[in-house]
Amino acid sequence: MSKRHDVKVTPYHLDDICASSAEDAWGVTNGGGVDGRITRVVVPVGGAAQAFDVTPVTLSGYMPGGVTGLDNRTAWVVGQQGPNPDPAKPDGVILWTTDGANWTQATAPADIHFWKISMAGARR
Repeated sequence: MSKRHDVKVTPYHLDDICASSAEDAWGVTNGGGVDGRITRVVVPVGGAAQAFDVTPVTLSGYMPGGVTGLDNRTAWVVGQQGPNPDPAKPDGVILWTTDGANWTQATAPADIHFWKISMAGARR
């Protein structure tokens, strides 16, 4: 029988969630239209769930809609600009981390909105 753990992450709904293991999950919220959040949830065996906001400053102005977590430190997040776009920024954003805390903005193949992401095969 599994044990249920409730974690309130944000006042907004989760737009995407990806469990990278039985103990770890990644989630994104769109922030109600702007300044979305990235959350890492850890549920240790026999312990209480913990939620960590790992949102980088570079996500400001973007609404993340997709996340793929490969393990408890490696994840990719994609999103698009909110309702008041900044013309100096790309329409879409791709971010990745290999330590669960520091994010790098990847170069997108085109200046378009990104909504979902799934990493598999050689990229995994």
